[in-house]
Amino acid sequence: MTTLKELNELSSKASGSRLNAERAKRTQDRLAAIRTAETPLTIWMETSGRYANEDMTLIKGVINEFSSDLLRVLELRQEAIARKHSADAALAKAQLESLVTPEVTS
Repeated sequence: MTTLKELNELSSKASGSRLNAERAKRTQDRLAAIRTAETPLTIWMETSGRYANEDMTLIKGVINEFSSDLLRVLELRQEAIARKHSADAALAKAQLESLVTPEVTS
């Protein structure tokens, strides 16, 4: 037979779980709004308000979890930029040399 104390503990556990689920759903909705907003995440991070600490903790957790992947993407982007600038420099050098170097005529 279940005692009153056990019933109260179960009721308390159920209430706590329900509140945690509601809180997680509200956080999910806020994060979805951030993701779909016109404002870039970095701007939101600078100007966030009421729930900033909780949301920032979650966002930082994801950044930490995927930091090596994020850094690799940044590395690849910088590599592509470096290649483009190197190609631009080589083209400009070739154009300059063609203008400065006299043509040899036979």
